[in-house]
Formats: sequence, C-alpha cells, structure tokens
Amino acid sequence: MMSMWSSDHRLRRINDQATSVALEGHFRGEVARAHWTNSGPNWRAHAMAVGDPHLNRFVHLVDSAYAAAVADGPPVSDSQYFIAPETRTPRREGA
Repeated sequence: MMSMWSSDHRLRRINDQATSVALEGHFRGEVARAHWTNSGPNWRAHAMAVGDPHLNRFVHLVDSAYAAAVADGPPVSDSQYFIAPETRTPRREGA
C-alpha cells in the first residue's frame, strides 16, 4: 500500500490532502502502525539517500499521519478493523 500511495503521490494522481486522508484511515489499525514502526526508518533513510523531494514529502506526510494516530490513542485491533465502529468490541485497558 505504501508503495502504491507513494507512486500515486509522486505522479500527482493524489495530492497531499488526499494522501493524508488515506493515511489517517490506514493508521487507525494496529497492523499499519506496526508496519510503519518497523519500516518507517528504512523509508526515511531511502528518501534521504536518493534526495527525491517528492519521496521526502511523502515520507513526511506518513510520519505526520502516524504521529497523529498514535497521539489519538490505541489502534483498532486487526480483528476489529473492518467492523463498523458502532459494533466493535470495546478494547480493554492494556490490551
């Protein structure tokens, strides 16, 4: 997904705002957050190494969306991600 969004952003198929909206929804989930925790450093290093302003901008948008999601509170579990919010099982403290 990240590669597709990065390509779409680079080719101007989606703008910063549309990218941010997609990332906001993406980072609601625990799997997406775990992925960026693990892969984000490599994306940042790669973007810096190639010096591509579009890629650097994209990584900045991803980092910002990730930070906002984390500040918003705990993620939605993978088993609850595709369930309508009003029907989800409440998450227990520490879970």
